[in-house]
Amino acid sequence: MLSDEEDRRPGGAAPQSTEEPTSQTWVPARRRQWAIGFSILGALLLSAAVGGAAVAGVRSGWDLVTPLLQGAYGVVCLMVAGLHLALRVRADRVGLHLVGPRGTTTYRWDDVVEVRPSIVRGKKTFLVLVLRDQQLPVDLPITEEHLENVRRWQPAGH
Repeated sequence: MLSDEEDRRPGGAAPQSTEEPTSQTWVPARRRQWAIGFSILGALLLSAAVGGAAVAGVRSGWDLVTPLLQGAYGVVCLMVAGLHLALRVRADRVGLHLVGPRGTTTYRWDDVVEVRPSIVRGKKTFLVLVLRDQQLPVDLPITEEHLENVRRWQPAGH
């Protein structure tokens, strides 16, 4: 058995597996930014609530109203952050999966005619799926920078 030092390549990098990954997941960058922001805000509100409750001289129940409201807002912010992270796109050998808070929608590679850029929204161009039996393309929440990675998965299902 190799020690940790012998098992690593020069430069401290761990050896990489030569196996192909079984799936790849993308979280939209904008969603990730919102999730980080709401997480920070939630943590700040919860810490303010705990600090406020500890510092406040509790003479009556009304003295706890502000810390309780701060704590409730903090929990809501953390829940919103979780919802933002719940939306993602996953590709595997079966197809492309849109994973959201309400469930997963799967588009099999056999039904996908093309994955291509769509309209420009702001400074980003988003991707769409063109399906065999559907007239309207399906909008994806990921941008053009992921196009080549998504296309690499498409032939794997055929």
